[in-house]
Amino acid sequence: MTKLKELLRRLTIKTIIISIIEFLILLIFYGLYSFWIFWGSLGAILGFWLIGSDIKKMVYNIDVKKKKKLDKGYIFRYILYGIILFIPAIFSEKSIVPVIVGIFNLKIVPFFEK
Repeated sequence: MTKLKELLRRLTIKTIIISIIEFLILLIFYGLYSFWIFWGSLGAILGFWLIGSDIKKMVYNIDVKKKKKLDKGYIFRYILYGIILFIPAIFSEKSIVPVIVGIFNLKIVPFFEK
C-alpha cells in the first residue's frame, strides 16, 4: 500500500470517528436532523479521495503535455459539495447545519494527523 493510500485510509477512519462524536453532540440540539452529518461526512471522505487522485495525477505527470486552464478535479469537487449541500436544502433548513459540519470535517481531520 502506498503512503498516499495509507494516509487516505487513516483520514477516512478518523472522519468516521469524528462524525460519530459530532452526531452524538448534535443529537442534543438538532434531534433526528443530526443524521445529516453523515451525508456531509460522506462528502468529506469523497473529497479526500478526489484530492488523493489529483495528487497522484500531479506526481506522475499524467497529461503533462497538455496545457490546462482549469483543473477538472477541482471543479468536480466543488460541484460535488454543491450537490451535497443542495439535497438537504430541499428537505429542511435545519438539515443544512449538520451537513456543513460534516463537510467541514475535511478541514478538521488533517489536524489530528501526525
